[in-house]
Amino acid sequence: MPLATAIYLTIRSQSNRKLFLFFSSIYFYSVWSIPYTSLLIFSILITYATCHALDRIEQLNKRRAILLFGLTTNLSILFFFKYFNFFNLSISHLAGFQFFPPLDLLLPMGISFYTFQSISCCVDVYRKEFQSNDYSFIDYALYISFFPQLVAGPIMRASELFPQFHRKASFSYSTAIEGISRICWGLSKKVLIADPLSNVVSTVYANYTQQSGLSLLIATYAFAVQIYLDFSGYCDVAIGAAKLIGFNLDENFSRPYLSKSIREFWRRWHITLSTWLRDYIYIPLGGSRAGDIRTCLNLMVTMFLGGLWHGASYNFVIWGGLQGLFLVSERLFEKTIFKAHASSNYFFTILKWLFTFHLICFSWIFFRAENYIQATTIIGRILTNKPGLQTTFVPLIILITLLSYQILDNPLGFSKLGLRFPLISRWLIYVNIILISIAISGASNPEFIYFQF
Repeated sequence: MPLATAIYLTIRSQSNRKLFLFFSSIYFYSVWSIPYTSLLIFSILITYATCHALDRIEQLNKRRAILLFGLTTNLSILFFFKYFNFFNLSISHLAGFQFFPPLDLLLPMGISFYTFQSISCCVDVYRKEFQSNDYSFIDYALYISFFPQLVAGPIMRASELFPQFHRKASFSYSTAIEGISRICWGLSKKVLIADPLSNVVSTVYANYTQQSGLSLLIATYAFAVQIYLDFSGYCDVAIGAAKLIGFNLDENFSRPYLSKSIREFWRRWHITLSTWLRDYIYIPLGGSRAGDIRTCLNLMVTMFLGGLWHGASYNFVIWGGLQGLFLVSERLFEKTIFKAHASSNYFFTILKWLFTFHLICFSWIFFRAENYIQATTIIGRILTNKPGLQTTFVPLIILITLLSYQILDNPLGFSKLGLRFPLISRWLIYVNIILISIAISGASNPEFIYFQF
């Protein structure tokens, strides 16, 4: 990345810069898998062809057919690699015999993210919210393959990213410091806290039948901290890497565990996915415009699909269903119980925050467990406080760590703080954070959780 950044900033021609950035992104992805790079390129070609055809044709029926072609093609690839075995096995169990033998497929890295970007681009052009003819094939190729956010987001809109490809980039020391400090902030969250917690969570959940209810409860709290710092840490690295070459990516987190409702949580957690689900599934289904019953159904369908997007397993289906159920319950009760208490009632505000936080932690059990049997067994052992092996972690320490990071998780403040140090001290801090992160991650599993999606 430092080499690619240096070369990119020295190239004067904007078209040559885009070409270099595209080939750098393709190289970045091909390091993981050369054969699967063809899927990424195919998605680029389909998206480009669909959008340009939509821009040239005005007849509504033909436009709908073209959009359907683009969406079906992209979703078919995603379905084949991510969901074929899951649905094949589920249908076979219901029918009592196997229709097709399971396929030994490697899930293409980042396919869920770049497929969603392709879909949003096609839909936006269809809605005439974005003019694709103003941009070249390389612009489309970069939009789908842009290496800082290719693997796990943030999920960007065409109207936000395309114009940046035409903006003249020049080196700015203050921007570079902001990008590097953001990368260091994300690496610190991931390697120094999330990964050690991952070892604790994995140990407890792997032996869940032998663990006490208290140990499983602590491990669940620990996973809530782990997944937040792991995923938000990745997003910090992605945003910082893009910042180094002059691009601005959307923020994906806004201290979600301080939310006082599930609806607020989804406005703060994985923000780009939440807005994608809202704009391309919930609102087209009717949103909240067709009465309470239809609204509740739309919420359930949206969150069910959001859960399925995360993975092809019943656990993710249950997890998505729980999120939908929480949102529906809030909507049904907000006009009665919640409305009866003024927002200035601090006791009730704290109560709502605690209730929301524990609902989210409860749902994380299904997200982290290997299957629903393991998840239900863990819940049962927690609720009955079954005796067993004890962890060395204290719940209070876990919660203090969590709340401290929620309050202090301010990467912009971190970069401003760094600028107060002398030049040599500042760079010594950055280099040491990166070297320590590399050294520690070499002894553990450095993979980010959302790489599997």
